[in-house]
Amino acid sequence: MKKLLLSWLCVIVICQGYAMHIKYGDTITINQPVYEDVYVAAGTVVINAPIHGDLIAGGGTITINDTIDNDILSAGGTIIFNGYVGDDIRCMGGRLHLLKSVAGDVVLSGGKLLINKGVIVGGSLLMSGGSATISGTVRQNIQAAFDSFVFNGLVGKNVDFRGNKLQINGLINGKSILAANQIELGPNARFYGDVSYWNPDEKLDFKHTLKNAKAAFDPSLQVDTGRWHYLGFASSLAVLWYLGAALVLIVLAEYLFDRTFRQAATLVVDQAGKSIGYGLLFFVAVPVSIALFFATLIGIPLGIIVLMAYLTVLVLSHVITSLVASQWLNRQYGLGSWKKSKLIMASLGIFILLKVILSIPFLGWLVNLVIVCQAFGSIVLAGNKKKKMVDTPAIITSMAGL
Repeated sequence: MKKLLLSWLCVIVICQGYAMHIKYGDTITINQPVYEDVYVAAGTVVINAPIHGDLIAGGGTITINDTIDNDILSAGGTIIFNGYVGDDIRCMGGRLHLLKSVAGDVVLSGGKLLINKGVIVGGSLLMSGGSATISGTVRQNIQAAFDSFVFNGLVGKNVDFRGNKLQINGLINGKSILAANQIELGPNARFYGDVSYWNPDEKLDFKHTLKNAKAAFDPSLQVDTGRWHYLGFASSLAVLWYLGAALVLIVLAEYLFDRTFRQAATLVVDQAGKSIGYGLLFFVAVPVSIALFFATLIGIPLGIIVLMAYLTVLVLSHVITSLVASQWLNRQYGLGSWKKSKLIMASLGIFILLKVILSIPFLGWLVNLVIVCQAFGSIVLAGNKKKKMVDTPAIITSMAGL
């Protein structure tokens, strides 16, 4: 999965090199300050200068040695964060190592995760993966799911720790949820809020660790023996990877077809009825065309190609719809001023909302059908409008020559 995600990110970079500050290759090193968003994909990526914008990076090894003013979105084998981050981090990888502070929230998913002592996360921390060690400070909440998890740091609010092996040797100011097959409390563990816990023994000696707090066994937190990934907050690792894949697809589509989505957004509401009609026609007419292709021997190869393209469109229907919707929101409320990163995150939010709506029996399916048809219809209308604009100069030229 990780290799596939990186391949998609590389495709984005290669295809869109003409549009923005993008670098790609076997080894990329940035040694000069950059005053815009940076998109980079390579086997080895090294950032040695400040980036005054967002950083979207994919690669085998990514090392960030200087300040990133805004967000970081990255996927890689090994990623080392050795520079201050002025906003949020969202990252997936094999080995992730956070050595410097982050102003915003941090979302990490990987095989091995490390957060050094002295690191301060200004927002909340969401982590999942194989093993993790946190030795820094998190000012808000922590939610973590791992096979093996060690907490040696400090958290300002609440924690939710679940997994197979759990070791606590840090300070927690808020309420705690601890659920693991093995729970170990070290000499420096301190709980200043109430604790709900589960372990197979149904008891845990908190000794001196509770400070004006109570601890209670909660059977509802049970973790299936030997299966740490069946967690109370619903397989967060799988959810993160699913949303990560959706995010990469959104990024890919946005950078390849940004102009098309912007044009469609101008028609999605202004010609709402027509858009829905054209969208419905698209989803009905294409299967009919495919059937006609398969009716003749010579048309079968073309029919197979069209069928594969149609199935791809169906799979990506929510991604495409979310991008059209985010462009419309940008047009209505952002006056077209939103940066790429904001458009992408808005699209991801809409994507999640569409999935939630779809879970509603019958009504959800119907609402999704209308929204998707409206989005696809607006794209068809935008394509027709563009074709007319291209044809008009040729017509005028012909008339002038008469």
